[in-house]
Amino acid sequence: MTYVIALLPDKKLHDRMLAAKARAQKIAGKVEGQYLTDIPHITLLVGEYKQGVVTALATKAGLWKNMLQGKNITISSWIVFSSDPITGKETLACTFSDKSKSLLRKMQQSVLTTVQPYKKKGIPGRYADVFERMSPKLQQNVRKYGYPFIGKGWIPHVTVGSFSKSTWKPVWGALDDKCPKGDYDIGSLGIYLLTKNDKMQEKKIFLLNR
Repeated sequence: MTYVIALLPDKKLHDRMLAAKARAQKIAGKVEGQYLTDIPHITLLVGEYKQGVVTALATKAGLWKNMLQGKNITISSWIVFSSDPITGKETLACTFSDKSKSLLRKMQQSVLTTVQPYKKKGIPGRYADVFERMSPKLQQNVRKYGYPFIGKGWIPHVTVGSFSKSTWKPVWGALDDKCPKGDYDIGSLGIYLLTKNDKMQEKKIFLLNR
């Protein structure tokens, strides 16, 4: 099974990202825009894991809650992943200040240490069809750890959506000056299963900032 392990932002950022997704969907439509119906989240890892991985993550929830205690994350700007290797489209997302990126990478590394003993060999099914268009460095990362990059190669972000060339310009024109910059909390850690139609099905949620 393919798991998505992700951080979920507080309600304020959640609502602002949903508003941006709704605005983009109104322009691009469901067919032309990918990820628009996904809940706002920061993907830490996507991989194929053996039974027991959820229990292993549960044992560390207290540690991660302490790691994030009293800390927030700061959105600094939009980032565009042009010709995204996964979608082949233009992917629009919010990214974070350097201080926030450092905190999120520390969190990713701790989660990776927890789940790596449960990782199955091979390429997560979600990426099999697009594996050949990844860079050699990303291919190596996906084989060893899953997706996305681990460590400094990872750019933490919250995605609005991924758009075809024909809809990208009007979407960007509508959202260019509406990046939800500011400070937010990380609300929880979510564990999801990816369904056959690439939807995130909730498996377990751990509250981290309450």
